[in-house]
Amino acid sequence: MPITVEVYQSSNFLARSGSENILKQSAARMKYPMFSVQPVFVKPAVPVQFAMLEGSPGLMVHAPGVMVFEVPAWAQQVSGAFGILEEAYTNSGKTDGVEFTVEIENENGTVRQALGKLLQPQENGADRGKIPFSVALDRRDRKVVLKTSVGQHQDEKWDWSVWSDIQFR
Repeated sequence: MPITVEVYQSSNFLARSGSENILKQSAARMKYPMFSVQPVFVKPAVPVQFAMLEGSPGLMVHAPGVMVFEVPAWAQQVSGAFGILEEAYTNSGKTDGVEFTVEIENENGTVRQALGKLLQPQENGADRGKIPFSVALDRRDRKVVLKTSVGQHQDEKWDWSVWSDIQFR
């Protein structure tokens, strides 16, 4: 017995129902389950992937890369951690370091650098593991931009940079 299937399309169904934003948020939660607030933009040097940073789930945003979050209206602080995967500086790993930057963009589009830290775990043991950060937010702040930049020799092959524990409070 043949089965007939009919497919209908409505280009404005989602807009009329108000579901478009809900669908985008749900898709982002599935893609980035390690963050309570989902990034609105992610652009790494290579495709992002899930990574563990000292037992915490995170996202490897290989340098050079950027990840952008919209600041929730209630947020007064953003915190989290960053680091370079251990395999990038042990055994045959040869990272030349990664610079981690936290920038805050306010309602006028003005950007301020809230944090900048160059990690060089092969040369400096204090640069290994998970490095916590916390940045106070103002009610006029609209975006948090997390950036990773290549190290001093511009060699990105081992720049396995990870952001984890990103939280807004």
